[in-house]
Amino acid sequence: MKNLKSSPKLLVLIVSIVIIIISIFTISNISAGSNKFGVDISANIVDMQSTIEEALNNGDIIVAGKVKRSYSYKISGVIFTNFIIRVNNTFKNNITTDIPNEIEVRVTGGNFEGEFLPYFESAKNLTENEKYLFILKKIYPDQPDNNFYAILGGEYQGVFKLKEADANITGVDETIVAFNSKNKLEKDLINKNINDILKIK
Repeated sequence: MKNLKSSPKLLVLIVSIVIIIISIFTISNISAGSNKFGVDISANIVDMQSTIEEALNNGDIIVAGKVKRSYSYKISGVIFTNFIIRVNNTFKNNITTDIPNEIEVRVTGGNFEGEFLPYFESAKNLTENEKYLFILKKIYPDQPDNNFYAILGGEYQGVFKLKEADANITGVDETIVAFNSKNKLEKDLINKNINDILKIK
């Protein structure tokens, strides 16, 4: 057997494998734990949706609600922001528990301790007291009481800004308005009634 000293490439390979194993183990432990800030790859937010029909079918829940507040934090050098959403209307619920009055929607980016990371390119930030239609995936599907969600689709395809025709009417005359120029699904939905869009499914 060759001595490791005479095989630097082999030594580098072994060290690299060990580092990868440690990284995977660390992420798995964070995901499996009860820490609400844990990274969980089961919520796939980079899966591009080709049509609105596909997005509506793939979402765990579909809700309309207003942004009440938000908070940011950092995991492994990456800033995340959780938006607290007051749910006004539930249009789809594929999870085993009822959707509470408030849920948290996680996005990459935010302002944490003076450091800023853009939320997502060419799109406006979610604004407090504005109403949106959300197509979401549950971040921790094995934790029924956990109310943390990720926006479905690459480039946050599963969020649409709503314009209310009347402040006293919800889920009736609301229409989609321009919000995320990179969202390919949004283009054909602008100025359409929310209820007509949900009938597509």
